Amino acid sequence: MKLRSLVIAGVLSFLAWSCSQKISGPKGADDSFELAEYDVAVVAYKKMLEDNPNDFRINYQIAESFRLSNRLKQATGFYETAFENGFIGDSASYYYAFSLKANEQYDEARETLNSLVDDTENVPLANLARKEIENLNEIQGMPSDSYYEISTIGPINTAAAEYSPMVSKGEIYFTSNRDDKKIYKTTGTPFTDIYKAKLSGDEIDVSTVEILGDLINLPGINEGTIAFTRDGNTVVFARGNDGSKKGTKEVNLYLSRYRKGEWSEPELLALNDPNSWDSAPAFNRNGRTLYFASNRPGGIGGVDLYAASLDGNGRFSNARNLGNNINTAGNEMFPYVDDDGRLFFASNGHAGYGGLDILVAIRKDGKTTITNLGSPINSSEDDFGLIYRSRTKGYFTSNRDGGQGDDDIYAFIDNSPSQKIVNYILAGRTLTPDSTTQAKVVLDQVRVRLMDTEDNVLEETTSDENGGFEFQVDGETDYLMISSPPE
Repeated sequence: MKLRSLVIAGVLSFLAWSCSQKISGPKGADDSFELAEYDVAVVAYKKMLEDNPNDFRINYQIAESFRLSNRLKQATGFYETAFENGFIGDSASYYYAFSLKANEQYDEARETLNSLVDDTENVPLANLARKEIENLNEIQGMPSDSYYEISTIGPINTAAAEYSPMVSKGEIYFTSNRDDKKIYKTTGTPFTDIYKAKLSGDEIDVSTVEILGDLINLPGINEGTIAFTRDGNTVVFARGNDGSKKGTKEVNLYLSRYRKGEWSEPELLALNDPNSWDSAPAFNRNGRTLYFASNRPGGIGGVDLYAASLDGNGRFSNARNLGNNINTAGNEMFPYVDDDGRLFFASNGHAGYGGLDILVAIRKDGKTTITNLGSPINSSEDDFGLIYRSRTKGYFTSNRDGGQGDDDIYAFIDNSPSQKIVNYILAGRTLTPDSTTQAKVVLDQVRVRLMDTEDNVLEETTSDENGGFEFQVDGETDYLMISSPPE
């Protein structure tokens, strides 16, 4: 998951505490580190270790370079060498525990965190360590063998990264860095583009794999995850910055619509925070709510999940944080909403095996329950980007051992006991009395909010030209609805 993590380099560094010792090192390596060119920095720092392999400062910088480029497994030994040779730092101990977890050394990670809780005077850091101890303790209770059956999907995966699949109109879309020759210095890997291939039943026709055109993919820029509405006529995707003074500062979301036989020029969505990372889009069932991940100010952790509603002007606006039941002090990313209204997402802040784990949030009887999907969907590596292509089949991404290279796409079958699932749709129309006749007439473009009995906003939408709106709801839960006049 190197490439994807570097698009959010700095996001993964969600703690702001400084270490007790000022870090310095070889000038060239430090310069690369400050520029977030972590792969370049690692090479330079390792060169310095040839003369002094026990230098705690340089070992620490290498460990941090690996951490910030999401290679926690490789960071462990360098953290240990730094500590053994006199390095002191509470936040370093915290991240060291996560690197141990990534290597499935759960007992050692728990011991490190317990020592940190006992020794640190940093109260917020101690609280985060306690939460992670709770997460580690929950691992034993997670399902070791779930109803999911997984398999690789063959030649579509390469030694490069392939991730975040999306299915639309008989084709599978995914992100990969397989072809770009220009190297992204943060990760030392090529830039990413979005590809597609035709589906034939359960099989992917690898002979049809092609890169999307320059309407979506731009040279020298990372294009990320992509999402389509159910009808396939609206697409939202993530695009990185180009480093120019005129370009955007961060990763942003773009939208394009299919009209009159062609796709429109992608437009920058108004919901983007220009100084924040906004990515991983996903639509709900009716395409009127857009979920995404962001590290914008005011969130709960590093990266949080948000939802934005389609307003009367046809724009996604009123982005709202999904709250601390779903979001944690860690990172929540890669949302997906299935036809039953279940929210799947990846997290390293909830209890999990290590790296990103895939979880599902289900709201019933007014309560949202978060469940880890367990093994074999999740592993000690990064597991994310799950989607369903039918009621029982779908895809997800993992960089676990045994794949073709970096991130790979896997297929799954959900063999959970068949149950009749009843989907409740609350549909209505927004009307207003005529000032003369008092007859009710349609009032379109009205903002309608679905709320629970504690006044928490669950979902928002805007009525269409016929005043119509709908929400997917739980049949056993009480709701409130509030409407606002057109703006």
